[in-house]
Amino acid sequence: MDRRGAERGDDHSRSRATSDCDAASDRSDEHGNAGHDVVCPDGGAEKPDSDDNEAVAQSDMLTGANPDAERLRALHDAATELSDASSAAAVYDAAVAAADRLLGFAVCEVFEHDDGCLRLAAASNSEIPQDLSFDLSHGVLGTTYLENRTIVVEDADDNEVAEPSDSSLRSGVSVPISDYGVFQAISRQPGAYDQTDAELAEVLVAHVEAALDRLETERKLRRQTERTQQLHAVATDLESCHTHEALFDLVIDAAGEVLGFEWCAVLTVEDDRFVAAAASDGAPASVGDRLLAIDEGMVGYAYQTGTTAVTGDVREHDRSKPVDDAIRSALAVPIGDVGVLNAVSATADAFTEADVELTELLASSVTEAHERIKVQQRLRDRQEELDRIKQIQSRVLRHNIRNDLSTIQMAAEKLQSDPDADRAKLCSLILDRTDALVTTSEKARRMEQVLERRERVTLNLDAVTESVTTALDEVHPAATVTVSTTPATVRVHPDLPTAIENLVENAIVHTGPEPTVQVTVRVDGDEAVCQITDDGPGIPPHETAVLHRNEETDLEHGSGAGLWLARWIVDRSGGALSFHRQNGKTTVELRVPMADSS
Repeated sequence: MDRRGAERGDDHSRSRATSDCDAASDRSDEHGNAGHDVVCPDGGAEKPDSDDNEAVAQSDMLTGANPDAERLRALHDAATELSDASSAAAVYDAAVAAADRLLGFAVCEVFEHDDGCLRLAAASNSEIPQDLSFDLSHGVLGTTYLENRTIVVEDADDNEVAEPSDSSLRSGVSVPISDYGVFQAISRQPGAYDQTDAELAEVLVAHVEAALDRLETERKLRRQTERTQQLHAVATDLESCHTHEALFDLVIDAAGEVLGFEWCAVLTVEDDRFVAAAASDGAPASVGDRLLAIDEGMVGYAYQTGTTAVTGDVREHDRSKPVDDAIRSALAVPIGDVGVLNAVSATADAFTEADVELTELLASSVTEAHERIKVQQRLRDRQEELDRIKQIQSRVLRHNIRNDLSTIQMAAEKLQSDPDADRAKLCSLILDRTDALVTTSEKARRMEQVLERRERVTLNLDAVTESVTTALDEVHPAATVTVSTTPATVRVHPDLPTAIENLVENAIVHTGPEPTVQVTVRVDGDEAVCQITDDGPGIPPHETAVLHRNEETDLEHGSGAGLWLARWIVDRSGGALSFHRQNGKTTVELRVPMADSS
């Protein structure tokens, strides 16, 4: 750490003719019951101009002829004691002891910076009040700290900055201890300290700073380790979350309790905007707030680039767009494709590199947990869907099979018991119901195939519709089917043609002996619409209710496997199926997404 040379405001021509022992003796006598304040303002004696004297002094230091060299070596030896200190208080005590014992300074003190004040942390004189403190504007003490420079005061009576609380205090040397505080040595004698004393004090303070830096580094490492361990515990807790809401709430708790963030929010993406999915109490954003677009602000940058964005002052950051004027610092960490973990503070430079690293660690755990929950939810939904489908299959197929078998049984019994029965008609009925059973079985197999296929393909809905209706015309020659289409390219489930076929055929077979069916295809915004209209009696309300509810009961169920099959295919296409009855006609409307919108 850079040290400043001693600056002295008073002329000083006092030579070091007396021995250090004498000087030390004089200073020891000065202890007295020194009242306190600090005697050191801006000012001090200038070093003699003689180059020869300086050369001699340097030579003495190198050869050991000058006693100050011995004090210098003793100070370096004292560095071991300082480096072994386990607390800042121990460092300060060792510093004043070394200054007293090795440098022969009269009264030595260390003041520690604490919340805008300089408070006494250690003193060589036990009579100094332990609760002594001064604000940063006070005399030499405050000047030393604020200007980060060494000050030597030769005579407080002649110095404009010195504000000694005891008028008997006359001289001193004041050395800043980086941002930690100030070291001072004071004396009742004027001119007790010179340039060499200041330089030796700076050497001592350099060792003090090194010891304090080491302790601070160790403290930060311990804190970093503790927070990392706590986040690992949080990651375990995240694994127990079963919903995204619970996950986000736990993240906010961790951000506050582990990372110490005052304001934090989880922003998810909905319709190309950030929405606050969770937020700490008092945060500028509340849950549910719709905030910036995904390409705005630091959060937008973090989300779109997948990199962390941080600033100590949002007013100086070209991408920042704070939602509250109170915000000064901001940190945005992406959560995969989910959104952003956003922390803000009303304090400038609130987020350290360690905060960034730990927030990224938390965000990584959140991303994994979110994906796990999404997969688990998809699996649960899939299982629930399968259970419903099995229920529907069982009821629909059981209902259809039971009806068809009953018809076949009655026809067979009639043939067996009544020799006058219309055998041709009964045989035709049996064959018809047998074909129906085969069709039901085929639809059951198609249901299973639909469930297994979840991919989507690009189809021309107009071409598919025309192909399906042409095929049905051949199967049902008595039906009149008209088709009107507009080109529409859609992104849908591969079995969408089957859905259209079932819907058109359902309209044909339930309308009457000479059914009339109209099929249209048009484009409506980002959707393609296929409408199938017939003039028959329509689908019973209880059957459409079952389809909308996606569940059958013992008392209410649908009769058509084809309708269920169509419903599931449309659902997997990201579309919707609806039924309308108006002016004696029934319309089934199928809506699916256009290819360029899905």
